[in-house]
Formats: sequence, C-alpha cells, structure tokens
Amino acid sequence: MGLTKGWRKDANAAAGVEAMAISTGDGSRDAYVLGVGVSDTGRISTGTRAGATIEFPTTYSFGEAIELRYRSTYTASQFQGIYLQTRSDVANTSTVRGMEIEARQGAAVAIGNLIGLTSTANVASTTTGTVTTVIGLDAQTTFNSSAYTGTVTSLYGLRVKMAIEDGATVTTGYSIYVETEAVTGAPTGTARLDAVLGVATSPANGVGYWRYGIDTSGTEFTNGSGNEVVLWKFIGANGTTYYMVHDTDAATAIGVVTSDPTT
Repeated sequence: MGLTKGWRKDANAAAGVEAMAISTGDGSRDAYVLGVGVSDTGRISTGTRAGATIEFPTTYSFGEAIELRYRSTYTASQFQGIYLQTRSDVANTSTVRGMEIEARQGAAVAIGNLIGLTSTANVASTTTGTVTTVIGLDAQTTFNSSAYTGTVTSLYGLRVKMAIEDGATVTTGYSIYVETEAVTGAPTGTARLDAVLGVATSPANGVGYWRYGIDTSGTEFTNGSGNEVVLWKFIGANGTTYYMVHDTDAATAIGVVTSDPTT
C-alpha cells in the first residue's frame, strides 16, 4: 500500500506549533507546508514550518524546481505573470524587501555559472511586430505622494554590492559588465545601439537632476608607479588600447597613454 498523499495536519511542525502539510507520498518529507492559526496563516515554506531544503535526487529529470508558464490574450491593459507586493504599515528601522534571491554554492564543488537572477525580455517574432520598448531588467524607485516630506538618506536606482575575497583568484571582475551580442551579422546603421550608457530625464532635458556625471569619490583607484590613476581604458580607431590617466603630481593634468601605468 502506497503512502498517503494529500493534506495532513502536522501537530508539531516547529516549536509545538501546528501546520498544514502537503504530503506527496514521500515518506521522508513533506514538500510544502502551510502555516495555520492567527500568527502563521499565509506562510508557505518547504519541508517544515520553519523551512528546510528540498533535495532533488540525480534521477530527477527536469532543470527547474518550479515551472510556471502563462499565455495571455488579454489586451485591455498590462499583464504580469506574477505580481508581488510586500508592504509595511508600521514604523520600523529594519528592512522590507520585495524579494530576496540567492544562488548558492553549497559545498566545495566546481560550478559552471552561479547566477542570482536572470531576466530576459524576448522579442520572439520571426517576422514583424513593433515593440515600443524592450527592457531586460527594470529597476525603479518612486514616491507615491507629492505630499511626502520625509528624508531618504540614500536613494539608489540600482545598487550593485560585491563581496570579494583576497584569497580568491578573480580572472576578470567588473561591478557592472555590459555585453551586446549580434544575432546575425555585424550591427550597422539603424541596428546599432546609441551608447553603452544613456541618461535622460522625464520630462525631457531636465536641468539639475544630478550634480555629477560620474562620482567615484567613495574609492581610490589603483595607483600607478608615478601616482597615476586610470580613468578610462578604451580602444582607438587604429586598434590600439589607450589609457586616460590622471597624474596626482600634476593635479590639473589628464593625459592619454598607450601603456597601463598600474600594471
């Protein structure tokens, strides 16, 4: 006789608090647990009420734990595959996150690519169909009321924070890396992108929205042998690699050289 499948009460899910478990016939674990009662209603966790890792065996034949696919024929307004809102209505000095995602190397094993989040906007038509704007990842901040007079100590449209370790070997490292791929042929004419970085305001041509074009005053770049720092590395029209250098000993001078003074 097979193991019972379906909903069951877990009388001592964690710390003696009852939960509701979904049994899938695996005698060693329950896949998903739902919180019950005044405090826990709405909680969904894996494995236990407190949350536990579900391990997929080598015999598992899919490449994802959860697969959701939707197709919409709704044209009246926007459509989301998933809408998530996390809201706080009580004063606190902690953190409210919409979502936290972690891709983790769980043991000392080799991994090809470890990616926290992949977001793709796919123009899938093989012929025509005008798409007004294509955005791979949209990071926004907003103020919901013009009457807001509070203080936001730090405001970032996109924050990239990297932890690095001096014992590790980083062959190539960038805080932000931009790569463009030509699907067919080399991009020319109207197929070209305008710039690596584009800046605009809404309404257009706003004045004074930013104080600086780029602010790197929170760090000091690597010093060269003559107290130089490299501001920009680029390739000239002749194919030569150039370095735009600021020399601290001549504080007002910026020059371009063909060798990296920080090597």
